[in-house]
Amino acid sequence: QDKYQSAKAIAGDEDMVQIGKELIAGKWKLVEADTPTASHDEQTFHKTKGFPVNNDGSTINDRDYGHDKEAQNIVLEIAGDFDGRAVSVDNPVIVTKDGIVISGNNRTMSSKIAARKGTDKGYIEALKRKAKKFGFTPAQIDGFKHPRVIFETAENNGYSTEQFAKFNKSSKKAMSPIESAVKVSKTIKADTVGSIAGKISDFETLGELYADQAAVNEIFNTLQKDGIISSMDRPQYVIEGGITGAGKEFLETVLIGSVVSEKNIRGLNREGCKSIRQKLVRAITPLIENKGMKGYSVTKELNEAVDIAMQVATQKNKFKTVADFQQQKKLFGGDDDPVAIEIAKKLEGTQKEFAEFMQTMNGGLKYAANGEADIFIGNVESREDILARMLNMKKAIGQVVDFFRSLKNGKGGFVKKAIPVQNADGTVSLDERWVTDALEKSLTYSGHPLQGREKIHGMDVSIENKKGSIRSGTDKDGHEWHTTMGYDYGYIRGTVGKDKDHVDCFIGPNPESEKVFIIHQVDPYNGGAFDEDKVMLGWDDAEEAKTAYVSQYDRPDFYGSMDVMDIDTFKEKAFDQKNKGKMIRG
Repeated sequence: QDKYQSAKAIAGDEDMVQIGKELIAGKWKLVEADTPTASHDEQTFHKTKGFPVNNDGSTINDRDYGHDKEAQNIVLEIAGDFDGRAVSVDNPVIVTKDGIVISGNNRTMSSKIAARKGTDKGYIEALKRKAKKFGFTPAQIDGFKHPRVIFETAENNGYSTEQFAKFNKSSKKAMSPIESAVKVSKTIKADTVGSIAGKISDFETLGELYADQAAVNEIFNTLQKDGIISSMDRPQYVIEGGITGAGKEFLETVLIGSVVSEKNIRGLNREGCKSIRQKLVRAITPLIENKGMKGYSVTKELNEAVDIAMQVATQKNKFKTVADFQQQKKLFGGDDDPVAIEIAKKLEGTQKEFAEFMQTMNGGLKYAANGEADIFIGNVESREDILARMLNMKKAIGQVVDFFRSLKNGKGGFVKKAIPVQNADGTVSLDERWVTDALEKSLTYSGHPLQGREKIHGMDVSIENKKGSIRSGTDKDGHEWHTTMGYDYGYIRGTVGKDKDHVDCFIGPNPESEKVFIIHQVDPYNGGAFDEDKVMLGWDDAEEAKTAYVSQYDRPDFYGSMDVMDIDTFKEKAFDQKNKGKMIRG
């Protein structure tokens, strides 16, 4: 700003220029070539010091000249013969009162190179011929060593990537798939990402998704409808035979751009790292949810974990696993964040395993992130305590050992809790046991391993509790409850209920039944307001389904109402992106 406002300048005519459908008010100014500040340095193509940046430190210009070799070459090519083509009334270099170039960064960089090399004579001659169009005289132009005409905006309400995208979109700039994706990842709306993520979660792996041409077309229809790509762009991403390599690269990069730093986005495009990128894409729904958990988010550690995983993937001759990486780093006195290390280890698993891990982690963090007090310790549990319990099992085991050691020594540090135990005759009794504070905390949240998976009418169902197991907890008035499960209980993957988790379901004696019974469960502690849906799969009769539901609760007033529909109608409604988070109604 200081450089711009103190530099020699002559004001020309006030005018308006059109960018797309928008008219921008301002005035023409005559300045030296070095006066305006472009987003990148014309000699190194590094980000210009002091130029506006995003929260993650990346350039606010959605066109990143620091990595886009093609864009760099264009800058150099224009600089080699900087002539009258750069003098434009309709598409000028647009600058704010701070001296920040918000449109025409490439020409500004070319202009500075041309001034230094003396290749701007054609530009200067053309500017003299057109001087009157801007409100200048040839004599005024002669008063500058390397004169340049710019358009200074009258108003500027701050800087944003959306602002730069608007200006860049108005000009025809060819970009590689990875650069296009990085650009889009900075401006894509959360609703668009959420819609695509919901479709991805229907598949075990991205490979299965890419093999489904209808699903791929639906995703790119969404991208086109939301203005992310145009009909002209689409053929490079999707063809009659399916998704192209460029399409996969574009889609994956766009999605993870909402949770991964720009540095990691580019790194994941390297050989050996693309499988890591696919695991992140498969888990995009819980990753986005986690990012919104404010002080309980692990996005920072996730990015550290991605960097660690990439180091292992690209240096196989040096590191075989993340554990090997960690061990070797400790030998040289270095150490990484333990949470980042544990997440990096999870990235060594399958796409599905990593997605389920993130979903489980969110299950442990979300209550505290929402400010809900732990029902045992009486206050909101800290992020550190939750992560230590969920990620570092050795530490938890150590706490149990310490407890028994203290008990042996006659010290305190334990509490008595009634644990539901199933007897041999099928009845349930409460067994009072002494448990450690650490163990009691572990009962606060879910996060236990699944007890099975089922495929019902093509839907993927994860089983949390098998028939005959015990499900227990504490309700909002402090009343402890326990239930012997009369039926398998779990959730339908790829759906989203009112609580933002998958829609829960019970599985009855006839999984082949074409009827679905949706219980609209209410909250008796909140005046009977709608709580969430419980789907009854595997029953032929509404009364039997209701009886089965009620039998799983120790009070009848959770039951609100019921909708009945055929399986095809249910699937259409339950998996409809527009219905996510809403009651499933007939």
